[in-house]
Amino acid sequence: MSRDKVIGKRSIPFLIIAICVALTFVPVFYPIEVDQRGLELPPCADEPVVITPIHFFVSEGVLKDQTMDEVQFRLHDAIQTSNEILTNSCVPMRRKLGEIQVVDFTQEVMWMIEHVYQGLARQVGKPALERLHAQPNHFYGVMLGKSDRYFDDFSGEAAVELNDRMFVIAHDADDDTVEHELGHLAWAQHQELIWFSYLSLRLNRTTSEANQNKLKPYARGYSCSGEGTVMSYHDLRLPIYSSPDIDYRGNVCGDANKADNARIMRDYAQALRQQILAGQDVQVNK
Repeated sequence: MSRDKVIGKRSIPFLIIAICVALTFVPVFYPIEVDQRGLELPPCADEPVVITPIHFFVSEGVLKDQTMDEVQFRLHDAIQTSNEILTNSCVPMRRKLGEIQVVDFTQEVMWMIEHVYQGLARQVGKPALERLHAQPNHFYGVMLGKSDRYFDDFSGEAAVELNDRMFVIAHDADDDTVEHELGHLAWAQHQELIWFSYLSLRLNRTTSEANQNKLKPYARGYSCSGEGTVMSYHDLRLPIYSSPDIDYRGNVCGDANKADNARIMRDYAQALRQQILAGQDVQVNK
């Protein structure tokens, strides 16, 4: 599960926040193995697949509790889980484990995701991060350990308006947390948990004017047969993005108007592919 931060306009009135905060920032759940029997997937269109390398910066604090081999094994499993989710959801995009670099954050004060980015830039140098940002299909995660004292009741975070390439995960995050955060970087969202559409209200009020067009009413997680899709807060999460084309135990796992994160991800993959092709054309024409 993740805590999500949005940078932008003023937040909604305090009273609404007070009412909703307990429902929005719920405790972390660690999913047990989901019984996927009964998961009915649609046939996927045959289209080019975008490869997205995911690089990781691992805090030295993580290595106080895990060996480097264990970290690499955990990240390999997370990438495999991401690709299972994308394949099941007919998203023409695949994750690839990129470089893994250990970073010393002991001198950094990291209370918010902005601080994590600033500390990372100081430790590895802005040019290194700029090289990643120059490639539109490259993303990077920062893995923090217990001694970094960043995570409490959540295990992942992304702030797409602050940085649309970076996310943060805990050293013991579930395998689907990486894809959950990458989903946020593509503007996929959680599901509405309360009756007056608090999530939609919060997103509309806190997203900049430049990015308002990226907010879609169907960019929501979903629950089917008591289990959630990857962008949900459920303790049991299926390896899928919400989609009206997927069924689980006889119940549809999305809604074309209210919950179709698979569509969000497909559109994102296609736009990313166009960016890559445009960049290649620029290089060829130089």
